[in-house]
Amino acid sequence: MSHINSIQYLGRTVEYRKSGDVFTTEIQDDCIVNNFLSTIEVVVDAADLSDSRGGSDGQSKPKDKNKKGDLKAPNGFAMPNVVKVRKAEWSEYGMISKSALVYRHNDDKDDYFLNMDNDYLLTELKGRRKADDIELTESRYYYSMTLIGMSVLSYYKNRKDQGEQVDLEEEVSRVTSMLAPVLIPMLESMADLTVDEVMNVA
Repeated sequence: MSHINSIQYLGRTVEYRKSGDVFTTEIQDDCIVNNFLSTIEVVVDAADLSDSRGGSDGQSKPKDKNKKGDLKAPNGFAMPNVVKVRKAEWSEYGMISKSALVYRHNDDKDDYFLNMDNDYLLTELKGRRKADDIELTESRYYYSMTLIGMSVLSYYKNRKDQGEQVDLEEEVSRVTSMLAPVLIPMLESMADLTVDEVMNVA
């Protein structure tokens, strides 16, 4: 008998025996007229034989000390290279204490520079003692500010056809600096939001 595996899908546990197994689940919701079927095929990747501590030889891989990185956001969305900037480097990027994200377009590529010593970020970090809490807050700031900057660029680039011209570098800096005071509190409030609170608002 083959080994039975299981995965979580749409709130239920689904058992399967091998890669390629197909199962169908029916979604029922009072808000929709007709139920609909969701079909998923289980595809199992080859096992990762590398040691959990790092490389296949069991040795931990050193962290890249370069401040740039080809990263993905938690939802898998591709992120651009973003340079993390500290206070000693502000003058290189025209930053001040309340600056957040600086955008530069050079040689047909987009460069982003994120102020990690932003006044509002540092204020949020002061109340945190655990290393995990600090890292989480910095990550929320990093990903959110980058996505906001990218959204500003996309918005104005799409409006070029309508004849609207703006200084993209200035606009990214303006919008991200404007949102910096409320960004972390807003994200944390949303994370703590309960279903009951959502229903009360609705």
